[in-house]
Amino acid sequence: MKRVLPLLALIGMIFLAGCLGMQGPEPEEIEGKGVVIKSLTVEPEELEPGMEAMITLVVQNRGGAIAENVVPEILGLPQGTGEWIVSNPTPSSLTKLIPPDPERGIPEGEESYITWTLTAPSKKITMTYDFQVRVSYDYTTHSSAIIRLLSMDYYKQLSASEKEAKNWGVIKSTYTDGPLAVSFSAPSPIISWEKLEEKNETSIEVPIWVKIENVGDGSVEGNITAKPLGVHNCTGETTKNGETVVPVKLIGGKYAMIVCKLTVNKFENFNDYEPRFTFEYRYHTDKWTSVKVLKEIELGLVSPSRL
Repeated sequence: MKRVLPLLALIGMIFLAGCLGMQGPEPEEIEGKGVVIKSLTVEPEELEPGMEAMITLVVQNRGGAIAENVVPEILGLPQGTGEWIVSNPTPSSLTKLIPPDPERGIPEGEESYITWTLTAPSKKITMTYDFQVRVSYDYTTHSSAIIRLLSMDYYKQLSASEKEAKNWGVIKSTYTDGPLAVSFSAPSPIISWEKLEEKNETSIEVPIWVKIENVGDGSVEGNITAKPLGVHNCTGETTKNGETVVPVKLIGGKYAMIVCKLTVNKFENFNDYEPRFTFEYRYHTDKWTSVKVLKEIELGLVSPSRL
């Protein structure tokens, strides 16, 4: 009996290991914000000349705003005489993709399936083609901040612990979840009204800095159109259709900074201000894949002596 128990234990361990091994690899974690490429498949991945393959793309809106004018495209496959024949995508575009809304019982954003048909070319050698699938879309990021300014007299009355807490400047900021992140800063939050009164001034222009960062897995196409509210005299601002706008270009495709002015009239103790920005832009995300085409079959000549 003593010999049987270890044997049963060994069999149990082997069975458990086999079950664990059958679970398969962990699913690939999807990165990115806004519209993401959830999956991309090519079937089959290896073709004879003239054979067809189907590309299936699944996209999903994982941001906080509606994605509009969603357009898929294939880049990098040579087309034309003697090259790949690529069908138009089905559908060729999507009017919009709705984001998730957990408060209304919608935990995941809308997703869509897009397909293409590829016809392989005929080549003398076996070739593997690497290419991209790109998804472009229009997106809007809304952002705001609550900025608290203090008078110098009020600041002097604060206790040491209150000063250490630094409950001034940007005390809260929010932005729409998506491929752009927005942050605010107020480098001069404490105002000495006494010095201003000596100059017969009862208001001051306080600089507000706004940083825009690309936190998605793709790129902004062209400029971002920023629309400020509650601030003025922003760097590069202009007027379009009677509305103040600020064209913004990301440095190296990564980030940009806007400096605006906030008009502050004299107040007692402290006051809160809420600048707002709307950023409108077109964004795209890419994913690489590949397909292999076998060389064409050469038919040899038959010698007459063998006939």
